[in-house]
Amino acid sequence: VIEPQSDAVFMLSYMPLKVGQATGKLSFTSSALGTFLYSLRLSARSTNVEPAVQFRAGLGSSQVKHVTIVHYLPSATSYSCSVSGSEDFSVPKSVHAPAAPDGAGPSAGGSAVTSAGVPVAFEVVYEPGELGDAKAMLKLSSRDAGEYVVPLFGHCTPPVPQGPISIKSGGSVSIPFKNVFTESTSFVYEVDNPCFTVKSGEVLSSKKSTSVSVGYKT
Repeated sequence: VIEPQSDAVFMLSYMPLKVGQATGKLSFTSSALGTFLYSLRLSARSTNVEPAVQFRAGLGSSQVKHVTIVHYLPSATSYSCSVSGSEDFSVPKSVHAPAAPDGAGPSAGGSAVTSAGVPVAFEVVYEPGELGDAKAMLKLSSRDAGEYVVPLFGHCTPPVPQGPISIKSGGSVSIPFKNVFTESTSFVYEVDNPCFTVKSGEVLSSKKSTSVSVGYKT
């Protein structure tokens, strides 16, 4: 409703899901004045980069963080996931996104978009294979809902001692161990107290996990 001899401001939101050019029509209709028609020229640029996610873990350990994107399409879809730049990060092959709340109408490309999206969270694992810094780009892509890019940064510190681990006299305990390196590696197992026993070592394939049995006898 516009008062006599006055102006009104209308907010027009544009929420594209794909890169490219498009056109559209905007009309205002009044029973007294007829229809006012406007042509829209719409341009969608490449996706903005999401906030970076920082990781920190000691060599031989890992860190898991939840990353969240906002899904705007009012229908469910799946985003395919890929990481480039470093093998220290792992993500699921795909992420399912439920339908967002009811949309505000069809977009210029024919798909309905919503002004309020639905958060979609998933896990990213940082498992460093060498000391220092690592960086990668996480890309989530959907044919219907567009693309998201998330920078990943990791910092690897020297290994941190684990434990303490309790062993009863005459017993043993299995300690999980993993080769976090990208190639097969020979590991030597040693103890500095003769009351404990452990095998001399073994060769583990890249990213392979094992259990190291440590015995204790007084």
